Amino acid sequence: SLDAADGRQPQSGLRHLFFDDLEIENIQNLKRVVNQPTKHPDNPVLRREHPWEGFRVQVYGTMLYDSDEKLFKAWYMNIPKTPKDKITVAGQRRPGHATLLSYATSKDGVKWNKPVLNLIDYEGSTENNMIAPELYNPEGFSVLYEPHDRNPDRRYKAFYWEHGMGPFIMHQGQEIYGFGEKDGMHVAFSPDGIHWKSYENNPVMKLGSDTGQVVLYDEEIERYVAFGRFGAGGWNGNEDPRFDSSPPHSGTRLDGDRSPRDKRFATRRNGACRWRKTGRDVA
Repeated sequence: SLDAADGRQPQSGLRHLFFDDLEIENIQNLKRVVNQPTKHPDNPVLRREHPWEGFRVQVYGTMLYDSDEKLFKAWYMNIPKTPKDKITVAGQRRPGHATLLSYATSKDGVKWNKPVLNLIDYEGSTENNMIAPELYNPEGFSVLYEPHDRNPDRRYKAFYWEHGMGPFIMHQGQEIYGFGEKDGMHVAFSPDGIHWKSYENNPVMKLGSDTGQVVLYDEEIERYVAFGRFGAGGWNGNEDPRFDSSPPHSGTRLDGDRSPRDKRFATRRNGACRWRKTGRDVA
């Protein structure tokens, strides 16, 4: 049975993913078996192919299946070059290790198409599959698709770490990205997953999270919940009076309009996006 201190009880009619025995009262004649997955022989299926992917292609983002379009969609990070090199993005000369965002689709999850979207000018050409020109150095781009959102411009939601938005600095003889006041966890919205609009009051958290975020909607608590490595990379929150100075947390919540059920959260209100940082690890 559940620990009484946790305050939660399993609900009938809901699916439960039994990673452990937390919600299991007793087990008889059953054994949990974790099967070894088999890697596809064509791996890697998402490869470096173009100059803007010259240094790295990494699904440091999201892959999901759109059942309406019968299509896998991927938002992935591409790094063009190393810090010793320079690139030009949207007319701006920048250090080459920019963490940019690209988009790909697949019918089977194995063969991927990188459509020409004409959204980002890279080295004088927009013939590429990069997206979100308002974003600068996004990492861990977590996408949540909610096709029935009443606001069609927000049917795709993203939660990600944006950083390096300050002046360039010198480090070990190389020009790199420096800290900026807008660095932190950001939110963006899109009607189609391709054309993104950054939330006007970003950052929603003055914390870095150098990992792959996961954002979802928890119907039980009626909140958006994001899992990350908050405090790792960039700000740790200790210098910002809007946040408590407790150790880094691995869970945060994007609040709705209703009052919180759990009073153990420190709250920051920021216009339409209101974030709660948990007082304990939840990931």
